[in-house]
Amino acid sequence: MGGVDKPLLEHGDRTLLRHILDELEPEVAHVLISANRNAELYANYGEVIVDQETGRGPLEGLACCLQQVSTQWAFVCPGDAPFVVAEIPRRLLAALTEGTSRIAVAHDGQRRQALHMMLAPDHAASIREYLNNGHRSVYGWLETQPITQVVMEDLASAFNDLDEPGDLD
Repeated sequence: MGGVDKPLLEHGDRTLLRHILDELEPEVAHVLISANRNAELYANYGEVIVDQETGRGPLEGLACCLQQVSTQWAFVCPGDAPFVVAEIPRRLLAALTEGTSRIAVAHDGQRRQALHMMLAPDHAASIREYLNNGHRSVYGWLETQPITQVVMEDLASAFNDLDEPGDLD
């Protein structure tokens, strides 16, 4: 998308981020947005959290946000997935409350959707350790953790993100 902040792009009558929040805000206690630019624009949607260290990718933003979470669980969703549905965090939470894992990750029937997850906020420490060892991959970090994978093949279209300018049409 040419380096623009995808969550702020218009899709239909709203930004991608507004599509997500309209669906998820009834499900969450508080919205934290990891953003390293355009903080003033993102502040219109929720509390903006800036990375403590730059150049470390999405995991740095996740760790910084988790350090601000005061609830038992945090739901993570990418800002360019406007088709997300509230059923995703509901199913992830159900998997966590029924099992022993402290991370539940969505799977669309074809692949793991690593940035659609619910986890305990204290995972910020293991993310920091992973980052401090020179790693950056969300998938890689998840491989180091005991997770519950929740297959949501019936919701596969909810994981579609918008990566090309034509996707906005």
